[in-house]
Amino acid sequence: RFLPGVTTSGGTNWRAQIEAAVKLGVAEVALFPTTLGPDERSELYDVLGQVRGDVSVVAVHLRDDMERWEYDVFQLLGAEVFNLHATPRALEFIESQPEIAKTIFVENGYCLDEIYFQMADLCGGVCIDVGHLESFGFRQENDNYEQLIKLLPRLRVGMTHIGAVCDEIHETPTADGTGVEWAYEEHFVQKFPEELEYLRRPEILAVIRRCRYNCVELNDSIGRQLAFIRHIEQNIIGSVSCPDRRPAIQRGFFYSSLLLFNIS
Repeated sequence: RFLPGVTTSGGTNWRAQIEAAVKLGVAEVALFPTTLGPDERSELYDVLGQVRGDVSVVAVHLRDDMERWEYDVFQLLGAEVFNLHATPRALEFIESQPEIAKTIFVENGYCLDEIYFQMADLCGGVCIDVGHLESFGFRQENDNYEQLIKLLPRLRVGMTHIGAVCDEIHETPTADGTGVEWAYEEHFVQKFPEELEYLRRPEILAVIRRCRYNCVELNDSIGRQLAFIRHIEQNIIGSVSCPDRRPAIQRGFFYSSLLLFNIS
C-alpha cells in the first residue's frame, strides 16, 4: 500500500497538492505538515475538512509542538497511523498520552540517540524513513545506525517514508526547516528512476514489503508521485505482496537493545 504525500517542506504548494489529489481521484494520502506553524496548520485543517469526502488523510507526520486536539482532528479526517521525530518534547507527549501511543511510530533521523529507543518502546514501534536509512545509515554510517540495521528484521514497522536519494552528498534543510544537515537524500526527484533505485537494497526492500503504510515524502506533484508509485510497484516490488507482518516484541526491547549496544 503506497500513499502519495501532501508535503510542506521546501516551499511546496500543499494547497495545489490537495486540489490535484481531488481532481485525480486519489482517495488516500499521507500528510507531512512538518514546516507549518499553528496558524498555517489551522488553514490546512480547514482545507482538508472541505475535501473530507473525497480525500482521506491516512498517515500523518506529527510535529512535537502539536496538541492532542490536532491528533483528534487527524483521526476525524481518516488518519490511522502517525509518526514523530525523537525529541524530548515528543517523548513527553508519548508519555502523557498512553491511550494513543500505540498508533504513533518514532522516525529515524540524522542520528539515533537514547530518546529514539525510549520512544520506540513506549509507542507502536518505528517509522522507517528509508531515504534516511540509505543516506544516514548505509552511506554515512551516522551514530547508532549500525545497531538499527541489525535490529530491522525484528522491528515492528508501522509505516515508511520514501524520498529520493542522489549520488552526491550535499547540504539539505532539516525536517523542521530550522537548520541544515549533510545527506544524500532529496525531497524532489530530479533523475528518474535513478534516484529511486536505492529501494532495491535488500534490507530496504524487505521493510517496504512487510509494511502496510508506505508514504511518499516528496515535493513533486501528485501526478508525478503516482508515476513513481507505479514504477516502484511494477519494477521494484514486482508481484510480491506486502502483508502486514509485525513481529511481536516485548516492552523494553528497544531500551534493552540500547544498553546492549552501549548507545549514549
